[in-house]
Amino acid sequence: MKAGGPEQSRWGWRWFMRGVRLSVLAALLAGGGQAWKDFQAYDADLTRTMRSERGYSCAAGLPDETLKERQNEFGTINVRSLGCSSDDFYVSLDEVDDVRKGRMEFTPYLSPINPTNVVMASLFALFAVVFLSGLAITAVKALVWVWGRKSTKSA
Repeated sequence: MKAGGPEQSRWGWRWFMRGVRLSVLAALLAGGGQAWKDFQAYDADLTRTMRSERGYSCAAGLPDETLKERQNEFGTINVRSLGCSSDDFYVSLDEVDDVRKGRMEFTPYLSPINPTNVVMASLFALFAVVFLSGLAITAVKALVWVWGRKSTKSA
């Protein structure tokens, strides 16, 4: 085969298509990684919500006299001093009253997976790998053009 034949001139296209296939894999990995991060954030939010609910519920189960004895100068009660939490956690009597009347909801703020984040991370990875593949192939082709090709002539 002659140097510079049709098969050799298509090497850039073949490598670019390999980059496109690699970008699909990168997009799947990036989307999966983002979904994992979203779920970890949700898990932490759920844990905070459950701790908050336990602290409020414990304080709501105590008589007002006990709570008023523990009020600080700001009018809040550290439920840790009541044995309701292992961390400092401050509640007001109004909040305790809301818990007793069922007006306070304890739901996590975050959702387990944010589809928008997953799609954006996947698309970013896809386009970044395709762009970098094209850039690398263009750079190699430019170097080959600058240095020239060795011709292999058979005698």
